[in-house]
Amino acid sequence: MIGIMASSGCFIIAVVPRLRKYAYYGSALLYIGTVVHCVHLAASMSNFDASVTAWIMLSVIMIAIYPLPLAWTLTLAVASYLYYFVAFFGFYDGSAQLANAKDPLGPPQLRFMMTMINTGATTLLSLGLKLALQRIRLKEFISRKGLEKANGEIATLNEKLRDENLKLSHELEVARHIQEIVLPASVEYTSFPELDIACKMIPATEVGGDYYDTVQLSPNGIFSIGDVTDHGLHSGIIMMMVHTAIRSLSQIEQNDLKSIYNVVNKIVYEFRLKTNDYRFMSLLILKYMGQGKFKMTGQHESIIIMKSTGEIIEISSMDLGMYVGLDANIDHLLKLHEFQLDSGDTLILYTDGITEAMNSKQVEFGKEGIVAAALSVRGDGAEKIKESILSKCFAHLDGATIHDDLSLLVIKRK
Repeated sequence: MIGIMASSGCFIIAVVPRLRKYAYYGSALLYIGTVVHCVHLAASMSNFDASVTAWIMLSVIMIAIYPLPLAWTLTLAVASYLYYFVAFFGFYDGSAQLANAKDPLGPPQLRFMMTMINTGATTLLSLGLKLALQRIRLKEFISRKGLEKANGEIATLNEKLRDENLKLSHELEVARHIQEIVLPASVEYTSFPELDIACKMIPATEVGGDYYDTVQLSPNGIFSIGDVTDHGLHSGIIMMMVHTAIRSLSQIEQNDLKSIYNVVNKIVYEFRLKTNDYRFMSLLILKYMGQGKFKMTGQHESIIIMKSTGEIIEISSMDLGMYVGLDANIDHLLKLHEFQLDSGDTLILYTDGITEAMNSKQVEFGKEGIVAAALSVRGDGAEKIKESILSKCFAHLDGATIHDDLSLLVIKRK
């Protein structure tokens, strides 16, 4: 009767919309009612096989599967057994049933004991299963919460990454702009009466620290080329400082290359200390004195002189100075070197982006590539020589990614 009433109450709760919010309590009532009903039937039946079936259904379905808290399930299991004994031996005189029952499988008392042992074992196994399921659900819940937390952290990191990418993109644009404005305009490097000049910088995917400049001091002038370590806005700022310093000092100390180099070095060195930075710069400063005469100081890539006869002269700058910004005082390390360009001779200045341009076979373009490309058009003007070197360099790359700026300054004596 209790089971029927509980089932009817749950049906009413499930059907009536206003009562659906009590569905959990209704289902719990159904659980309790079903337990009482099964136990009552098991106690009242004289067929022990039916009793075992009822207890198994109760254990497997109600105890193991039904989502009731473990404490309530355990309480109901214990209460069910107690009710079974009370009902069996009190209401239905189970002792008399055992005494009068004829069981071909053995004594009734033994059959009753086996029934209770089997049903008890089934109940304990069901409780174990329920406990395992609850642990699995708990781990699943913890994993889901951890996943939600991780997803939230990933979303936050993605947002920060987007902000950093926007910031970096802005910095790259500023650095590219700095690179563009420090390069000499064509009207500046084409106005030397005795020299034919062509120059070009091809930036890599990241903004590098390549730098070159031409300052005309009619009819003479000052040329410079260098490369700041690393990439990005910070390197661009150093490059701008060097550009401004050399342009200014060229008007004051145009005949003293060592003084120009020392001042530039001091500026970069103090900036490096102030910003706790590691960047320094390779730099070569050349003074054109007219009639094809040059003198230079500093430390950068070797210069290449291509004679009109096809002879190649390479002059190293490793013994002429020190990298800019590496030490506070480098005056004692600076030396001057003079050389002569005859009519038709060509001076080639470059950065390591060209010599270290590497193709997919891990082969660099090298100084040999520069020389071969220049020799093939040595009778032409500076523009043709520049284009030949760059085109041969890109042909060597054969589609490989450019990892550093390519900078080239070609000076040919008319």
